[in-house]
Amino acid sequence: MDQENMAEQIGSFVEQLDLSTSAPLELSFECRRVVICGMGGSAISGDILADFSYASSELPVSVVRGVQMPSWAGDDSLVLITSYSGDTKETLELYAQAREAGCSIIGISSGGALEEACNEDGLMHVKLPVGIPPRSALGHLLGCQGNILESLGVSPCRSAIREALPALREARDSMSSDGDDNPARILALRLKDRIPVVYSYPYMTSSALRWKNQFNENSKMIAFHGTIPEFNHNEIEGWMQGGNDKPCIPVFLYDTDPPEMLRHMMNASLETMREKGLDVEVVEISGGDILEKNLKSIMYGDYTSLYLAYLNSVDPSPVKSISSLKDRIKAALARHAEEKAARKAAKEEERKAAEETPAPRKKKDKKQSE
Repeated sequence: MDQENMAEQIGSFVEQLDLSTSAPLELSFECRRVVICGMGGSAISGDILADFSYASSELPVSVVRGVQMPSWAGDDSLVLITSYSGDTKETLELYAQAREAGCSIIGISSGGALEEACNEDGLMHVKLPVGIPPRSALGHLLGCQGNILESLGVSPCRSAIREALPALREARDSMSSDGDDNPARILALRLKDRIPVVYSYPYMTSSALRWKNQFNENSKMIAFHGTIPEFNHNEIEGWMQGGNDKPCIPVFLYDTDPPEMLRHMMNASLETMREKGLDVEVVEISGGDILEKNLKSIMYGDYTSLYLAYLNSVDPSPVKSISSLKDRIKAALARHAEEKAARKAAKEEERKAAEETPAPRKKKDKKQSE
């Protein structure tokens, strides 16, 4: 069932982090803000670092998905263009826009068009190991980006990652075991045939998103995510009025040591849902800092998604629908480019024809001729 050994790839997360942060970098970029550009599995590492840097950096760290750089990005911005394959259409578009805006750029990929563009433009490029699904290369991506941020004095990401490695190894041993007390296996059994909606505190949004994405890609399940306290201002109404007769199940990533106000808000939300008789799953997450908590939470979610794939009798590795959609988008963009070129050529032909057509001769005024 697991023909490409997703279990081993998930387990290699710790080694990837260790390898990619083993030696500090020496870089010299002047910047007032950092922008991390990417899509899908190549963007989640930026989310993790943005969550951590929110409380540990004096510079803003933003993540951009899509095809439009923010208008404020300019020569005082460092942009990490991240695409594991190096061929992501959206990310290559952001690369071009960042170049045009005069941003400092570092490319991160395993090769592809991004590496070629960086080499041609004389820009720094960090090459990642090849042959890994983007979502399974998270350790390489995160370690690389974290190393860059710490080397520039933006945020102590590399040091925090290395400090978390022993705790991550311990968590992996627990999540990968065949024992009946494996918490990820237990949770997977409870989530089978349900639609998980993963909630977290704002500083753990990256791990909640990762849980959702891994349910989508590994388990081939629909899933959603949200945050506390925003949940208390909208989603609670939907759960209370229509949650009992739906297959959805809330999964709360419960930091055991959150800010006091957030703890009371989370507990009030849980009490309210339980009093209504709703099934609620609570996943306790502990750690020394925000980064460690997010990384342990991500490992928990990755293994849960793997075991759900086994329970659903699906191979977690192939993402046929994503590949098919990418082919469709590629074809649509190619048609658009052809049509655009054809319109441009037609206008050029009209212009040339207009230049070659002699202007009509003016008729002489009758009075002037007399």
